[in-house]
Amino acid sequence: MRDAVLEGLDAEDAAFSAEVRKAIFTFAHIPHRVSPADVPKIIRIVEPASLITALLSDGD
Repeated sequence: MRDAVLEGLDAEDAAFSAEVRKAIFTFAHIPHRVSPADVPKIIRIVEPASLITALLSDGD
């Protein structure tokens, strides 16, 4: 679904689509956008229920 929306945005407004793509953050982005040194800080500030949900997710 996400890819279809982004493709539609590409066709309508490539510049806006590029900004949306930069704003999207998925599990695949973690190694490239989060410093390993920041992981303990993130874990402390994320609500436990959200952290559990994220850890149990398969990333889809």
